Amino acid sequence: MADRIPLEIFYIKVAQKLGGNASPTMARKYGEAIQDILYEELLTNEECYWYGFGNFETLISKRSAKYSETTNFGCDNRREMKYIEPKLLLKFKPANPFIEGLREGAEKLRRPNITHKRKYKDINEYNSEYNKRRRKKRPSNHKIIDGWIADARYGAENDIDDIEEEENGEEE
Repeated sequence: MADRIPLEIFYIKVAQKLGGNASPTMARKYGEAIQDILYEELLTNEECYWYGFGNFETLISKRSAKYSETTNFGCDNRREMKYIEPKLLLKFKPANPFIEGLREGAEKLRRPNITHKRKYKDINEYNSEYNKRRRKKRPSNHKIIDGWIADARYGAENDIDDIEEEENGEEE
């Protein structure tokens, strides 16, 4: 099992990474603030994504929150139904840059340089663009009706000629 870093040493290392006037107490405040934000997000949304680090998700264990049949060896080996209390689990899925950084070394673990701030569009703009791509282009009713009329006038003669040619070809 991996060695655990005591919190005091962890906050001292964080303060050293911050440099300047950073102190371990300031690093502790930042760490506790990050923990509080993660806890609050997990309580409200059951899922929280930390950019560049990974996704935290709360879920209930598949083996819990149900009735199961057990054998009671203390009382004549009697079979009993027992309710298993729900067990809340925390699932963490690391982000791809984090995984790649661990594989390739410390150089990849540095924070990416963001040169511009992303401007988010309104949800209606996203939906309208999605619907434009999703919708199929349908011809107007006038073109369909004109096609039917043309088929009725001119297509019937061509169909009869084709049928006669097929019949003549089969007879020969």
